[in-house]
Amino acid sequence: MADRKIGKFKYCRIAIDLTCLIAGILTGGEIGIATVIIALTVGPLIQYFRTNLAEPFLEGRKIPAFLS
Repeated sequence: MADRKIGKFKYCRIAIDLTCLIAGILTGGEIGIATVIIALTVGPLIQYFRTNLAEPFLEGRKIPAFLS
């Protein structure tokens, strides 16, 4: 099951965050600009740091200088 991929992590994370955002709106919650920014940027940021920092570190590869 872990080998099965539906899509890229960043797109799945954005979809989940937007679903939660819509659910919050429908239940009467207050939504601010920061909430929308977070919903759209957390997934891509996690994907970026996972690809460029975590995976090279775990595999023993050299981490780019600007990230260390």
